[in-house]
Amino acid sequence: MNTSEQLFLLLAEELNFTRAAERAFISQQGLSDHIRRLEKHYGTALLTRRPRVALTPAGAAVQKKLLAELYLEKDLQGRLKEIQSGAVGSICFGINSTRAQTVIPSIFKDYHARYPNVQVELVLDETNNMLRLLEQGRLDCCLGVNPILTSPQCAQRVGDEKLYLIAAASYLRQYLDFDPDRSTGRHLELCDFSGLPVAGNNSGSTTHSYLNSYLEMKGVSVKKFFASSDYNVLTQLCRTGDIAAFLPQFFLPGALSGNAVLPQERQLYALPLNEMGAPLHVGLIYNDTADPPQFIRGFRACVQEHLQQQYAKLARLEQEQRAYILP
Repeated sequence: MNTSEQLFLLLAEELNFTRAAERAFISQQGLSDHIRRLEKHYGTALLTRRPRVALTPAGAAVQKKLLAELYLEKDLQGRLKEIQSGAVGSICFGINSTRAQTVIPSIFKDYHARYPNVQVELVLDETNNMLRLLEQGRLDCCLGVNPILTSPQCAQRVGDEKLYLIAAASYLRQYLDFDPDRSTGRHLELCDFSGLPVAGNNSGSTTHSYLNSYLEMKGVSVKKFFASSDYNVLTQLCRTGDIAAFLPQFFLPGALSGNAVLPQERQLYALPLNEMGAPLHVGLIYNDTADPPQFIRGFRACVQEHLQQQYAKLARLEQEQRAYILP
């Protein structure tokens, strides 16, 4: 908007040449010259001077147009300031599909309240695939398990998880002659599942690689008839009693919480693989390069904050479901 247009809006507000000139810190003659130039530009009178200053219909139309431009310009300036401050943009975040169902709703609600003008896009994939996308610049950050990093990737550890082998009561009775409600003094071990049907993660996952190495080291060979990295699918499959499955600690409370409304034969029991310690290291991974916008740093902080809170609840939830943890 040029000076003549700005002065016209000021005069249209005051409808008085003296007051408008004083507010603009120019002479009345200078103000009149600007208005005449603007009227010449539009080819019509914008104001009547006598008996008092008033907008003509053309002047009112020009005022409406210029005010709309002024508001658009102010909005643009505000958005540019937000962009410069890192409050507007988009972020692409990678995560396992089941973890997304568990953590994203609470994270997004909090993050959206802090950064309402940022769009979040999810990529649901395995850790190794997400690391490649991160390397290609197609992800801003991801949540991965036991990542093998390459420069300039780095990871902030958010939690460590144990692994469990889960199975329905009907599975335990059929394959192991083990009744979880009546067994006293008998302890199951991973080797008891040798030769039995067990489901695991997809072959491209880091959890699958770790489990394979561990089973080989322990000399345990199971029959893997099914593979999925969707832990909700594995949980529901186990309830059929036809197969057992490996499950990270993060998903155990959700799996066992369904027992309350199911018949005993479909209730799940969990065998902790204590010899493995805490083999799954979960980290927030990103490229450690130039300083990212504030909204990306804020997203990382929000993910870390919410996950640390959820990991803090794991021990308490596991204790509440102790009846379904096999000794």
